[in-house]
Amino acid sequence: MVNETRKMKVVAVDRDGTLLDHQARVPERNVAAIKRVQAQGIGIILATGKTRESALHIIKDLKITLPGVFFGGHLISEAGGRILRERAMDLTLVDAVFAYGRRHALRVVVYDRIGIWTPAPGMIRKSRL
Repeated sequence: MVNETRKMKVVAVDRDGTLLDHQARVPERNVAAIKRVQAQGIGIILATGKTRESALHIIKDLKITLPGVFFGGHLISEAGGRILRERAMDLTLVDAVFAYGRRHALRVVVYDRIGIWTPAPGMIRKSRL
C-alpha cells in the first residue's frame, strides 16, 4: 500500500452565514484565513445561491481567481465573468410559471444573472440580491 500525502488544492466557501457576517461584510478574521489558504497555493471557489453580481466585491477584495458557483449551481463562471455553464429556463416557461402563480395565489421568484424577477400587480419588478 502506498502512503501518499494528499495536498488540498481547492476550498469552496459559501457566502452568507459562512464568509460574510450579518452585515454582509467579510470580517477581517475571514479575510486573514482566506489569505493564509491562498498563500499555501490553495485556490478559493466562491459558492452561493445568490447572483454573481452580488459576489463581485468578494471576488475582487479576496482576489479570487478560480471559477465561482452561483444560483445554487445554475451558473458557473470564471472570476472574470466568462460563463462556463448555465442552466436557464426558457422565457416562455417563465411567463407560464408567473401565470400559474397568479392563478393559484403563489409567490413566484425567478433568478437571472443579476437579480430576481417577481410578479407585482401590473408589472414585473427586478431587484438585485
